[in-house]
Amino acid sequence: MQVDTQVYMRWDRGAIEVMLNSRGGKVGRHVEIKAKKTQEIARTLVGKRTGRLAASISMQRSRTATGFEYTVGSSRLYALAHHNGTKPHLIIAKPPGILRFKGTGTTIVWKKAVAHPGTRPNPYLTTALKIAMKT
Repeated sequence: MQVDTQVYMRWDRGAIEVMLNSRGGKVGRHVEIKAKKTQEIARTLVGKRTGRLAASISMQRSRTATGFEYTVGSSRLYALAHHNGTKPHLIIAKPPGILRFKGTGTTIVWKKAVAHPGTRPNPYLTTALKIAMKT
């Protein structure tokens, strides 16, 4: 004897919305944890000459049409150059200025222009995100 079985499903759209798009939902909490982890890791990976760049790495949460998004980064002017690196370039003092920097030892050097050798990239944000997503 064959019995027909029917299953009825009713989606609770409110519960799905909370789970996917609210900060307190499971997905929202998971994404926020990953964003915070990315911020923490990026602060450890970034150069530490003065510590200002590391201290400036922040996490912002914003609402979008489809839910929430998190942005991790820095508003420091040199943050992108640190992340992507720079090609060799000439630095010229703005008139009537002069550039002052530390030479070898305790020597102070004064110049109107210097040929900067460029910097290697340190993709601290991209690397931090990759590490955070694996943990």
